[in-house]
Amino acid sequence: GLEAGLNLREICTANRTSEQQ
Repeated sequence: GLEAGLNLREICTANRTSEQQ
């Protein structure tokens, strides 16, 4: 449960970083 939520946050952050780069 919590782990999945944290993973989703990490994925979202990684996606934003990729878009900026």
